Amino acid sequence: MAVSLLLLLAGNLFAGRLDRYALILEGSPAARQASSSKPGQPRFAEDQRQKLIAAQSNVRRALADRNIQVTGAVQTIANAVFVVASEEQAAALRTLPGVAGVQLMRPVKRSLNRAIGLMNVAGAWSALQGEGNAGAGMKIAILDTGIDQTHPAFQDGSLQMPPGFPKCAGQSCGYTNNKVIAARSYVQMLVLPGADSRPDDLSPRDRVGHGTAAASVAAGVRNSGPAVTITGVAPKAFLGNYKIFGSPGVNDVTFTDVVIQALEDAYNDGMDVASLSLGFPAVWGPLDSGSACGLDPGAPCDLFSAAVEEAAQLMVVVVSAGNDGDLGNLAPSLNTIHSPGTAPSAITVGALYNSHEFFSSVRAPGLDRINALFGNGPRPSGSITAPLRAVSRSEDQKACTSLQNNSLTGAVALIERGDCGFDTKVVNAQKAGAVAVILHQSQGSNFVFPPTGLIETGIPAVLIGYDAATRAVIAGRRRQNVLPAPSWLSTVIVPP
Repeated sequence: MAVSLLLLLAGNLFAGRLDRYALILEGSPAARQASSSKPGQPRFAEDQRQKLIAAQSNVRRALADRNIQVTGAVQTIANAVFVVASEEQAAALRTLPGVAGVQLMRPVKRSLNRAIGLMNVAGAWSALQGEGNAGAGMKIAILDTGIDQTHPAFQDGSLQMPPGFPKCAGQSCGYTNNKVIAARSYVQMLVLPGADSRPDDLSPRDRVGHGTAAASVAAGVRNSGPAVTITGVAPKAFLGNYKIFGSPGVNDVTFTDVVIQALEDAYNDGMDVASLSLGFPAVWGPLDSGSACGLDPGAPCDLFSAAVEEAAQLMVVVVSAGNDGDLGNLAPSLNTIHSPGTAPSAITVGALYNSHEFFSSVRAPGLDRINALFGNGPRPSGSITAPLRAVSRSEDQKACTSLQNNSLTGAVALIERGDCGFDTKVVNAQKAGAVAVILHQSQGSNFVFPPTGLIETGIPAVLIGYDAATRAVIAGRRRQNVLPAPSWLSTVIVPP
C-alpha cells in the first residue's frame, strides 16, 4: 500500500506535464535602462517599467489566445513573463513576436543549515555607536518561508512604521507590525494545474521556521533565554516578509520565477537589502547569453542570476553560496557556487569551515556500515528496510533506459553510476517499483558526494563508494545475470 501510494503521488513525473517557463522578452529591463541613461533617477526607471508593461500586453494577449496561463511578470530586474505550459507549448512560444528566448524555471531549495558566530558583529556595532543603532532606518527583505511576526525577536516598541507602509494586501496586512512592515505571499504561484490537490496556506504565515530564523539572524532584537542571550546583526532594521516557500510536505521547494517576482516586488516596495538563502547548482555562467545557449543576442542563459545582478545594481542582495562544495574531489570545484550566487554584484556567503558531517549509512547482513550521502531528492523520515536488488547486465546495468515492469517492486535498487544523469536512473527504478535507490561509484572509486538533480524524483536515493565488501557481494551475483538478486540481502538506509 505504501509503495502504491508513493508511486501515485509521483505519477505526474512520468506523464506529459505542465512546467514553469519564463518568456524572456526583447528589450532591457527598466533598471538597466535607467542606470545607463539617467543614473539616480527612480522616476525614469518607473517610466521605463510602465513602457515595458505596455509592451508585455501584446505578448499576454497572444498567450491568452493560446490558453496559456500567465503566473506573473517582471520589468525592473528582468523583462520577462512567467507562464505554465507543456514542453511542446513552450517550444512554440519561442516564435512569438517580441520573445527573445524561453527558459525552464528550475526548483529551488532552502540553503541555511546553521548560523555560526564568525562575524565581527560587536566591532560593527561599535562603529555605529552601539547595538541600539545597528540597522536603524534600513529595510531588509527576507525571501523565504515567511516570518512569524509574533516572535519575541520582532517586538520593538521603539520603532515607528515608516510612511507609506505596511506593504501588503487584504488579510496579509494582519501579518505585519511596527517591525515587520511588508508581508506578501507567493504560494499561489506554486500551484500548477493538475498538481497535487492538497491545500496549502496561501498567507504570509511561516509554517516552517526557516524564514523566521533567517529574519532573526538579520534583524532580531535582543532576547535573553534560560541559557543564552540572542540578538540579530541589525536589530534596529525593519523587515519585509516575502513568502516564496509553501508548507512542509506540500510545497517544500519554490521556483526561480517565484523568487524573481518576489525580488522585484521587494525593490519596488522600497527594501534596501534582500536576503536569499536558496539556490541550485549553476548550469551557465552569470554573463553567458545569446548564442551560448541558443537564445537571441543579449538574452541571458541564466535568467535567475541575471535578474539578481540587475537587482544588485539597485539594492544590496545577499545570497547563499550553496551547500555543494563537497561536489569537488578534495576541494570545491566548478559550479559548486549556486545560482543566483554567481551574480557578480551579489554578496555571496559561504561557510569558512564545516563543523559537522551528514553521512547516512547503508547496512546489510554480513556487511559493516557503509557511508552514504542522500541526494537533493526526497528523504525518508526514518529507516528503510527492504530487499536489495541489483540491476543486472541482462537489462541496463546503469538504468539509463526503462527497466522491466515490476522488476524492482518493493525493493531497494542498486545501480551503478555513469552514462546518464542520476535523475534518469532513479526515475527508471521508481517506474519499475523500487522504494529507494542506492547508487554506487564505479570500480576503484570510494569517493562519496550527494547526487544532484533529484529534486523532482519521487523516492529516496543515496550514493555509496565501490566498497570492497559491497563489491564482493554484488559481483558474484552479477556474473549470473540474475534479476532480481536474491532477496535475502536486506538493506537499511539510515538518514542522518
